[in-house]
Amino acid sequence: LRDEGPYLLAGIDEARIAAEAGRLRMQRAVLPGALMCFAQFGLAFILLTFWLRSRESVAQLLLGLFLLAASINTGSAVIMVYRGGTLAPWWPFLLVVAYFLLAAFTFLVLEKRRPPYPWLAGLAAVALIVRYTLGPSYYILISFSLPLWLCAKALWRGTRDVRGFAVALLAYLSSVMNILASQVIPGWPIPVQIYLGYMQVWFTPLMTTAAAYALMLFVIRSAAQDRQEKLRLSGELAAAAEIQALLLPSGAVAGVESVYVPAAEVGGDFYQVLDRDDGTCVVVVGDVSGKGLKAAMLVSVAIGILRNEKSSSPAAVLSALNRGLHGQTGGGFVTCCCLRLGERITVANAGHPPPYTDGQESAIPSGLPLGLVAEADYEEAVLNGSVMTLVSDGVIEAANAAGELFGFERTAAVSTKSAGEIAEAARAWGQNDDITVV
Repeated sequence: LRDEGPYLLAGIDEARIAAEAGRLRMQRAVLPGALMCFAQFGLAFILLTFWLRSRESVAQLLLGLFLLAASINTGSAVIMVYRGGTLAPWWPFLLVVAYFLLAAFTFLVLEKRRPPYPWLAGLAAVALIVRYTLGPSYYILISFSLPLWLCAKALWRGTRDVRGFAVALLAYLSSVMNILASQVIPGWPIPVQIYLGYMQVWFTPLMTTAAAYALMLFVIRSAAQDRQEKLRLSGELAAAAEIQALLLPSGAVAGVESVYVPAAEVGGDFYQVLDRDDGTCVVVVGDVSGKGLKAAMLVSVAIGILRNEKSSSPAAVLSALNRGLHGQTGGGFVTCCCLRLGERITVANAGHPPPYTDGQESAIPSGLPLGLVAEADYEEAVLNGSVMTLVSDGVIEAANAAGELFGFERTAAVSTKSAGEIAEAARAWGQNDDITVV
């Protein structure tokens, strides 16, 4: 408090009255700081509650933990002023932890990727060493170096919302830097506190609370927008999955059994069983490189080409697919294997896992995957056997927790079982891609 002298010697009653008046003045002096402490704690409670409900927004968790640490820091300062004495030995460590959380939060929001926690922890350790070796002022520069740099980038190249975030954060950082400047620069003109009557208002807790409120609104709104976007994408994926299900063969074909198990809502595998006018049946199994909606869209293109192709020659079917897909894959490709079931079984392959014949992998020539070059030739081969099994690489490349693949040998061992049993064996081993078995 400011010196309110002059001081006079007085009797016991007068001294008691003076002491009570001094205590009331002290309470009024620390009242703004106490209010800021409770406000910071309240904002931290709101953010952590939001995070506990969904466990989705890491930004809410980091900002909530920072404000929790800030409220403890403000409360400690208020108690020190009210009761006298010095701050606890753990106080500098608390500030370093708070600034670590702030740096991680800033990086996550402005860079939109996972913060480099080990690097930030190393920076915090350096700041703590500097705090105890060079003094309490200089470690703030180290702790704030990353947030200041990210805010400068955001102001230079960010969107309107991101710039607003940067301005709010810079307001807080500036209030802390003002304390540093007042300690190391003689005659620094900007005050770190003001008096409203007997009330002592420190700028840093005030700016912490104001900036935290703005940052909290930004984070909560961003989380709500992300949730709406996820719901929209989920709806689109569900609709795409329904459409993709309609593209799969619906009727049973004598002697042909099939199972399709996508790894996500929509997949990049496809198969078709097509009757031809000459009495033969064409069976096609394919796999589009990549995943998600892009792969699913390419699947629909491939199935459209297949249904418009009337040839029963496996090589002709693959050539037609290749011509139709060339220039449509966006830098990807499609593997495919085609069988014709008739008086004899013929096969042509375009970079796909070869079929298994009576439990053995068939030795057949393989051409280029579809869509890579406009003109590609595919050879046909004749298969002899009673059980032909076509699989996608989702069966062979299924991996367990130890990273061990299901592999070719296990696939060959189960290839004479039903399609459902083969698919379930691969799924139980560890599905990480679409599984198709015909």
